[in-house]
Amino acid sequence: MTVLSEAECRIFHQPSIQDAFIHDLDTPEAADFLETAGYFDEEQVEMIRNRASRLEKYREFLRAYKRKCSSFAPIFQYFDFSGQEHLKNMLQEGLPGSRFLKLDRLPSATKTVPDNMDKLLKRKLLMGNVPTSRHLIKREITNQLAEALRENSLSDGFIVAVHGCAGAGKTSLVAQCLEDHPDLLTQHYDSVIWIPDSGETKKKLHTFQMDLLMLLREDLDFSCEKMVSPKAVKEMVIDALLDWPNVLIVVDEVINEECLLWLDRLNCRIVITTRDVDFLRSAATLPLRKLEVLPMNQGEITAYLQYKGISGSFCDKVYEATDGIPALICQLITLADGRDERLSDICELLRTKGMDALRCRSLYKHESMSDTLRQSLRNTPESLQDALIWSAFMPVSIWTPVEVWMQFIPVDVEPHSSLKQEVEIVLSRLARLSWILEKRTDQVPVYRTLATFSAFLKGEIDPEQCKRAREIMDEKLQKVSDGETEADGTSSLDQPHHLRNFGSALKI
Repeated sequence: MTVLSEAECRIFHQPSIQDAFIHDLDTPEAADFLETAGYFDEEQVEMIRNRASRLEKYREFLRAYKRKCSSFAPIFQYFDFSGQEHLKNMLQEGLPGSRFLKLDRLPSATKTVPDNMDKLLKRKLLMGNVPTSRHLIKREITNQLAEALRENSLSDGFIVAVHGCAGAGKTSLVAQCLEDHPDLLTQHYDSVIWIPDSGETKKKLHTFQMDLLMLLREDLDFSCEKMVSPKAVKEMVIDALLDWPNVLIVVDEVINEECLLWLDRLNCRIVITTRDVDFLRSAATLPLRKLEVLPMNQGEITAYLQYKGISGSFCDKVYEATDGIPALICQLITLADGRDERLSDICELLRTKGMDALRCRSLYKHESMSDTLRQSLRNTPESLQDALIWSAFMPVSIWTPVEVWMQFIPVDVEPHSSLKQEVEIVLSRLARLSWILEKRTDQVPVYRTLATFSAFLKGEIDPEQCKRAREIMDEKLQKVSDGETEADGTSSLDQPHHLRNFGSALKI
């Protein structure tokens, strides 16, 4: 399939070039010339001639040219024939690598748009299916994302992955970024397409692919979409993308590695949100930038409460009940309905009864945070489920070194490895799946479990198993505090079989 490159397609869509071509280019004559040269066929020339206005003729000409020509050489030949050197120069100046690179953009320091562009921005957000921004107080992340999108706007393809735990506000932050940085969709990208999620199964992946195609080609009508093969869908998407040469594609909540592989092959500019950053390393061949969204700190919670008209004095109570997870904070505020005393009561309810006690429609897209975590639990590899359950019984909200974790986390020690190394690998994988948090203190990794996630996980296993795990944990922590570890960091206690098979007790 011969098509024009992404970079050259974008040049055709520069406003100054469009205006000049619509005014000066004789599209029927140019189409006749390209037909004689063997690029266009008779049907395409006829379609161009039948269009009513110069604008419609130009659009049809451009649509045919993108699909039949692989470079600017044919159109340059026509300009030499017609004596339109000025149109040829305009295209040459826009070619990537040209020292005359000329783009219709404001300077990079300009991050605002004129007032009359505000309606255009809102229209682009609406037509692109972008959800309403929740205005979380995470300016640092939104600014980093905006800068990454600006820096890569001339690239043929890239992936920016916004990752974090369930309920961290990934969706809101991406939507907020597009709204708070209007230059992204008025200077750097022509449009945005937002796809809600990729689904867990191949069937849902096919539905996702069809949804993307339908957003790109609104004129298509698939009454029997099951009969359309994945290969055919991919070819139609690639063809449709020719008419969207400067589009930003946002895929919200990618949980299917196959989906990322499919997107990667499209060679587009893509932003994804995901809870699982682990598969990105092997699945992405495009340039990849990762941005982690952490729970809100106390300063951010105070600012957000004040933004919502609630006293910042509730910050400590809200932080203790939610661990700073924005989804839970949104639900608390919704259920409190503006009453301070009710907010205090709901914080206590969450702290004592867990996430299942909060079910409501809020700014968070799911009715219950626990339902989202159960989906994450189903997607967690079985090989990690024992370790995940034991993480629930670790002291919460305390950064703990690997030497303590290795007393509980069951692993198989490989040749030329050690217990500590294998446990660290497992903990890093859990961190990349957003179940626990990881940081480095003096280059030494430490980990901690969120209290809310700990309470959720304990509620997902059999009560008898939960009681037995507590007893084992208390006994081993006492031995750790008594100094029963070797100097080289390996455990002096053999890992007994009873540390394993707790994952099989999960109610999933």
